Amino acid sequence: MLSGQTAILHRCCKSRKEYVSACRFFNNTRVEQSNIAKALTEQTSKAVAGKSVIVIQDTTTFNFDAEYLDDSDQELGKLGSEGGHGFFVHPSIVVEQESGNLLGASDLYIWNRKKAAPGKSERQYQKQPIEQKESYRWISASQRSKEILKQATSILFIADRESDIYEEFAWIPDERSDVLIRCKENRLLYNSKQKLYESVSAQTESASINLFIREANKRESRQAQLGIKYCPVAIARPKNHAHKETIPAYIDLYVIEVKEKGRTRKPINWILLTTIPVNNIEIALHLIKCYAMRWQIELVFGTMKTKGLRLEDSELEDGRALKSLTVMTFITALQINQLRLARNDTRQKANVVFDEEQIKLLHVLTPRFEGNTQLQKNPYPKESLAWGIWTIARLGGWKGYSKSESPPGNKTMFEGWKVFNQILFGWELN
Repeated sequence: MLSGQTAILHRCCKSRKEYVSACRFFNNTRVEQSNIAKALTEQTSKAVAGKSVIVIQDTTTFNFDAEYLDDSDQELGKLGSEGGHGFFVHPSIVVEQESGNLLGASDLYIWNRKKAAPGKSERQYQKQPIEQKESYRWISASQRSKEILKQATSILFIADRESDIYEEFAWIPDERSDVLIRCKENRLLYNSKQKLYESVSAQTESASINLFIREANKRESRQAQLGIKYCPVAIARPKNHAHKETIPAYIDLYVIEVKEKGRTRKPINWILLTTIPVNNIEIALHLIKCYAMRWQIELVFGTMKTKGLRLEDSELEDGRALKSLTVMTFITALQINQLRLARNDTRQKANVVFDEEQIKLLHVLTPRFEGNTQLQKNPYPKESLAWGIWTIARLGGWKGYSKSESPPGNKTMFEGWKVFNQILFGWELN
């Protein structure tokens, strides 16, 4: 799949024999998606030893064409009020806090809604225990990740507003685990009539920083001025809470506000809640930088979908097979993103990613993409991982001017791998 750069089996397989074998593999009832994912999490468990890591969670949907799928397939379900047929995927990716390198994944949860499941009003959603709600995935994924990452020195769980759940703050932090979550609820403060947003608004600005915002999707590039505030808060347990006997009446946290100045159209406005004590601006800025790493999981999702492997175009017709293929696609998307993030990594050898024959080909290709000046040369030590990735990026259309040009991104790496494997195919025929 990595060499073919697609999750569409008839395109990534080199022969009909390979295609038939792949279909049989994914349709085999003895192939468990959990076992495929287990190999990934075990590898990640070893990679985090002695490191401080960030765990980033998020949920995405995979919508498959219902015309050729069996409506009675219990491994597929409706995706929401707007329609769609497929399942949800909730991964937890692991990033080294110091370097920002992607180390792997600590959890991968895939589920679908049952065909005849009652709606929220029918099952009195507000009164249900958290364990019976879909939102429990944020907590259970964190708990499983803590077990997988027990060799890490510290863990910081990062998530967007959907993870703003009282139990997340109550149950997940421990002596080596913390949380950093973007706020969704304007929570009532403990022993106070004041709410969270009012409390933050009343704080004095602690610092103002300038930050260049890169263009992405519908967001325009710009130089942004951001105001930073931070303070301790005690959030109160929600009224009529189902877990009054097992969770505290309040939780001590720290809040950080990041607000863009002088902009009225879609300004940056983050309110972050964390269990890490924020006693100075340096800690606040460090946590803001950590939260900004959350975009890495969006890039993994994009690589799995239309910006890369195109999983939703798969021709498999069985929900169970599609879920196993999703795990393989996720692993491949992680590898592509690991390449992008390791583009300056001279510590590791090229053989971490490239086999012996591929390295031979890189030695032939690299001089052909180097210019006459020193700025146009591959600046990395030969046979380092960064050296190999530089050539892949050049094959993907990157110009190689590291000082004046933006570094190669996912799309460039994806295209470079595609071209490299086409050349490799001809190379191996000789």
